[in-house]
Amino acid sequence: MAGEKPWRWLARPEPGSEYLALATYLPVARWRAMPTFGRYAYGVVRQLSRSPGLLGYSLRARPHRCQFWTLSLWQDDRSIALFVRGQPHRDAMRWVTSSGMVGFDSTRWTAVDQPSWEEAMDRLDGG
Repeated sequence: MAGEKPWRWLARPEPGSEYLALATYLPVARWRAMPTFGRYAYGVVRQLSRSPGLLGYSLRARPHRCQFWTLSLWQDDRSIALFVRGQPHRDAMRWVTSSGMVGFDSTRWTAVDQPSWEEAMDRLDGG
């Protein structure tokens, strides 16, 4: 099974409130791209720690298959947009699209509590 990091909470969800869950799938096409992917991933994880509107996140990985996933819970669309346009995420996504990362996927949905990996995987698979 995939290696999974426990949820890292920056703020706890308020019971009964609606939030946005965001899941991504990041398949790295070639082994030789792994060091570059790792550098970007490290920077993006650091960016998460200082992202306004992020409640928490978890990461999942199958490095031997070059497969990676993220799952996060956000206050609102604006918070996600600020993160996506911020650095180093913006440069990382440019690299993802220029490197031919075939199969990249993301999905978002409304959640009232911590989203589960099971639900995220179902949604990413077209569920």
